[in-house]
Parts: sequence; structure tokens; C-alpha cells
Amino acid sequence: MKYFRQTAPVARNGKYDVKSMADGLVDKEIAKYLLQNCTEHSLFTEESQLVAGECTLDGIWLIDPIDGTNNFCFRIPYFGVSVTFFDEGQPKVSCIYDPILNDLYLASLGNGARRNGSLCTAHAGRLLEENVSVVANYSESGRAKGDQLRNVLSGRCKRVLELWAPSMDLTRVATGMFGSVVCIDSKLLDVCAGILLLREAGGVVIDFDGKPFSYKSLSPESAVNFVAAANASMAEETLRMCWTVLHTQ
Repeated sequence: MKYFRQTAPVARNGKYDVKSMADGLVDKEIAKYLLQNCTEHSLFTEESQLVAGECTLDGIWLIDPIDGTNNFCFRIPYFGVSVTFFDEGQPKVSCIYDPILNDLYLASLGNGARRNGSLCTAHAGRLLEENVSVVANYSESGRAKGDQLRNVLSGRCKRVLELWAPSMDLTRVATGMFGSVVCIDSKLLDVCAGILLLREAGGVVIDFDGKPFSYKSLSPESAVNFVAAANASMAEETLRMCWTVLHTQ
């Protein structure tokens, strides 16, 4: 946290994305720990790419050192650190840390989700009463799609949010603060920790055809699309509202 409010972006990654010194430092510290303590596993990080082993979703740790780097760099207090372990094509364990609130989220496949040791339970009412987050990529087409989704959802939910930190958004769905998230072309690396957390909290994640979100044929940097929600009816209602936008090129 010593770099928050102090660190300016060190590099632009396209027109809208940025990188900071803190990204690299956090990346190196987590990678160092895992390389020393999980020597039999592969390791893929957002900053360093493949550090050890093979780049498949089998016995591999995926690290996003700062989810929400834009927020971090421009002093917006909404960002986090996420780490996920995959084996046999499925996320088995995930961890998300919110340093602003000092909240630690942990999930283990089949064993539930917790925030600071207490069980997380996703819950939501009607879409009209819930906050919905829209996550689109940084390209011009991605931003245009995000604008279209915001226009479609406006007036049909309590509030439409664009916070540029998808794993953090998923923690909010898992704890009942958001009703759903619509995610377009995010890297699997950025969202997998939150997907496991939400599902273990009782939430639902579906693709844009309404089927359960699957990791089949994906790699750490695969672009993924999904609707994540506190329950099946919320996921289906959100998808229905956004269907035309999501299925139009």
C-alpha cells in the first residue's frame, strides 16, 4: 500500500490501459513465494507470463498482481490481488485480497467461500433493486459495447457500474452487494479467482448462450465472456436484458 497515492503509471499499454511499478513488485513477491513452496507446479503471472512449467490449466498457479491497475494508478480505492490454482482444467483454490478494506476472500472447490473467515452467501432480489457491473475491454469496440450495455441496463436496475476491476466486482456479487456482472473479453487470468469464489458462495456464472460457464479449451490469457449473478434467475434476467447487444457484432 505504500505505493498507493504515490505511484504514477510507468507505461501505457494501449490508449486506455496502464502499468505501474507496483504491478511488477507484487508479481515478483508472489511468484517468489510460490516458486519456493510449490516447486511441482507451473506458474503464470500477468506481468511475467509463464514463469515455470507448462501453460495449461493443470497444476498451475495464475496470478493477477493488481486487478484494477488503472484505479490504483489514478488513486481510486478499488483494486485487489488475485491468485488461483488450477488442476485438471478446473480452479481448485482461489484468493482475492482487497487492501483498502483489508478483506481476504478465500474459496476452495466444494468447500465454500469465505471473507475474513466468515462464509459468503450470494443473494439478490429483483434486477430493478440491484447494482450491475459492466466489464468490457479497453479497445474502442469494447468501450462502445460497454456503452451499449449501460444504455440497455439503465432504468432496469438500481445502478450500472463500470469499475474496471472484475475480480473485485465478483467479490461484491458473492457477498450480496451487487446483483450481477456482465463481462466481455476479459482474460481468464483476471476473473478466475472471482468465478470460483462466486460459485462457491452459491452464485451462478453462465456464458452468453445461457449455458454454465466452462473452462474447456481455455488458457490463462483466453478472452472470456460471461454473466455472473447471485442466483440463476438474476443471471437469466440480466442476460435477457443484454441479449441483443451481446449477440450483435
